[in-house]
Amino acid sequence: MSSSTFSSKRWWLGTIIIAVAVSLAMLEVVTRVVLYPASKDFVRFAQYPLLAESLVNRPGTRVALIGNSATEEGVDLATVVAELQRRDLGHVHVEMFVADASEITTWRYMLERYFWKPGFQPDLIVITFFDSLLSDDSEKEIGRLAQFFTSPSDWPDVFRTDLSGLSQRITFALSLGWATYAAKDRIKARVLGSLVPNYKRFESALAADAARHARHLGRTVATSGNYHALRRLLARAREVGSPICFIAFPMKTSGSEAPYELDVQAQWILQEAGMELIDLRAVPELTHNDYRDIIHLNESGRVKYSRRLAQILAGRLIVDHAGPLR
Repeated sequence: MSSSTFSSKRWWLGTIIIAVAVSLAMLEVVTRVVLYPASKDFVRFAQYPLLAESLVNRPGTRVALIGNSATEEGVDLATVVAELQRRDLGHVHVEMFVADASEITTWRYMLERYFWKPGFQPDLIVITFFDSLLSDDSEKEIGRLAQFFTSPSDWPDVFRTDLSGLSQRITFALSLGWATYAAKDRIKARVLGSLVPNYKRFESALAADAARHARHLGRTVATSGNYHALRRLLARAREVGSPICFIAFPMKTSGSEAPYELDVQAQWILQEAGMELIDLRAVPELTHNDYRDIIHLNESGRVKYSRRLAQILAGRLIVDHAGPLR
């Protein structure tokens, strides 16, 4: 091979590498400058620290709702606050901190990031879950965990205890500084949503069908005993003196279908930690017409569920002139 041929190949290889690097850099800029501000989830994540600070600094009783889209679409904050105010509870402030498709590991780091600081806890934290979301086996959105909910002090714990394999750890490491890679699933969904009519509705229905199929097969809740993330969350809550109420959310069922099961071990772990579990898997007021799909409530269901939630919270918030008592 002549030196000129070798030099030509090196030139083409260098050109390709530079072109790929420039393309990736441009895509990264677009992701951070255009796609992140256009994402409702990503925008509110950036607002949560100030929202948490505003909540804990208000006088009266402060309640933080933690969850995913079931909480977001199932709870009307105005209804909850109005119902609580009617029960002579004094000033009650309720705010919502949610992330779509989140689970126990994400919730733990959200609480660590937003609330678990000295003297910075709300009076009550309410975590809403369904099916196996308290289990380690729940699927994690690793890119979002890396970009928004963890800091360098968390990373050793994430690698050591929260990510189960090499693939997850590589994904997390790449996502720390590469926003495009971290948000690749959201980017794909946004692109498909803009190109395919009713894609979001189709995606939601597909996820609901998958959940329904799993339940029909009897795979309702993981019972493998993998509750390390839940145990760590509870241990940390006790350490900082943060009371938590866990609520089992009502999923849509057919007339003959029983609600999803609550794992006995998860119940025992919560009881041992002194945290309350409220079973709302069956809410008599809710009918099939109150659901948008197997998980999410529509407007009528949202009002009914919010009133029931306020009733539950009112029974656990006692306020006197000195402040909330638990």
